[in-house]
Amino acid sequence: MELSFSEIKKRLSKKKSNLPSKELTNLILSTKNLTLKLLDKLIDKTFTGFERNDYLGKSKSNAPSAGLNPMLWEFGHIAFFYEYHVTRHLNKYKPLEGYTFPLYKDYDIMKSVYDSFLIPRESRFHEQLMNIKEVTEYYLKNINFCIEWFKTYNSDCISTYLILLGTLHNEMHNESFIFTRQLLSLPGPKCFTYNKTKGINQITKLEYVTIKGGTFIQGASKTDLISFDNELPQFLNELRSFKISQTCVSQKMYKEFIENGGYACRLLWCNEGWRWKEKQNITHPIYWFKKEDKWYRKYFDTLIELEDDYPVVNISWYEAKAYSKWVGGRLPTEAEWEYVATNNGKTFSPALNSKYNLDYQNGDVVPIDLYPEGDTGHFHPNSRGVIQMIGNVWEWCEDSFYPYDGFIIDPVYREFSYPFFGYKKILRGGSWTVPNILIHSRYRNAQAPDCQYQYTGIRVVKEINPPI
Repeated sequence: MELSFSEIKKRLSKKKSNLPSKELTNLILSTKNLTLKLLDKLIDKTFTGFERNDYLGKSKSNAPSAGLNPMLWEFGHIAFFYEYHVTRHLNKYKPLEGYTFPLYKDYDIMKSVYDSFLIPRESRFHEQLMNIKEVTEYYLKNINFCIEWFKTYNSDCISTYLILLGTLHNEMHNESFIFTRQLLSLPGPKCFTYNKTKGINQITKLEYVTIKGGTFIQGASKTDLISFDNELPQFLNELRSFKISQTCVSQKMYKEFIENGGYACRLLWCNEGWRWKEKQNITHPIYWFKKEDKWYRKYFDTLIELEDDYPVVNISWYEAKAYSKWVGGRLPTEAEWEYVATNNGKTFSPALNSKYNLDYQNGDVVPIDLYPEGDTGHFHPNSRGVIQMIGNVWEWCEDSFYPYDGFIIDPVYREFSYPFFGYKKILRGGSWTVPNILIHSRYRNAQAPDCQYQYTGIRVVKEINPPI
């Protein structure tokens, strides 16, 4: 049930975060510019990336059930989200002259088409309320409202939260546009290009770091710049010692799993994973292809020969779990992952003042031992010697997605978390398609266990026997 604005205002006023108006404006503009670049061909009407038939036949599973959206609908959804969750609330908070709400049509009509919790995914390929020109105008009207609002009023904790919610939601869908273009074999966006990068140490096998167990505070803090409802509240957690792989799994390592019969060995797969693999006839990662005894991966509309030291990506939770078992380990629990990434809960990120492969800066993943800084790579493990826990690829965890004890639904975006509790699996760390402002060591993502479209990879944990 939607809360009244007076109740929303009351709850948001308790938040501590506040960014300057100029910084929020720059964030809005940079997010908008990226969205339009990612959709440049769609806006030019030179491809039909919103037709259902474009999606079918591109994957082994039906596109709607695979979690993908028609791009025109998704663009309209972003625009409607801005109005429904951001601009109309800002206007109630402090009105802006020259704008009449609703900005396009009655909210009930818009919700019936663009609210992702009301319209089934299959129907999104048929229900289109606006054409591309109208969607673009509607989107820009919301963006311009936000910019004009900050020219008139100063930012505070309420406006900061609303703007961050809108722009970060926009950024999440920017990531979705990337892997939808990948599925459709469309050219990569003009804003980035593939450049092969060399690793430092040419790592060929997993090495493990021993992590001494202990007690730490898990979860986000109310004082963080923005924390989503599923990251709160903080709580004390205790862990036994374990070993965690220093790097994520490389393409060379995963190729060995394939060539040693990993996809054919029933003992490596959980029951659900085996049924999924057999039904879809999956024998390798979704974007891998073998030609004349050489393996290639698809990069948008181009085939690239596999780079040995690049991380394996587009891996489902089922595949990640099977590989981990094959090497004698398992996926990390969410608590183990956060314990390492926060240095026992003491830091917001694993390596302070380091740069990560985020914000599309390399146009792709990079080798598993590389942190890019400018044109050169620097080896920046955190204090425990575990590399790239932030950026490059999302990392699967063992856990299903559940709320922390004391969970309270977000006052604005009520459906952000709870509809997905129980069946999705946890992902941590972000990928190269995630903005720096969104990701941190306590951020929780979750996807269905058969998801192969996000830039997901594998990190392995091993038990210590006897426990220490």
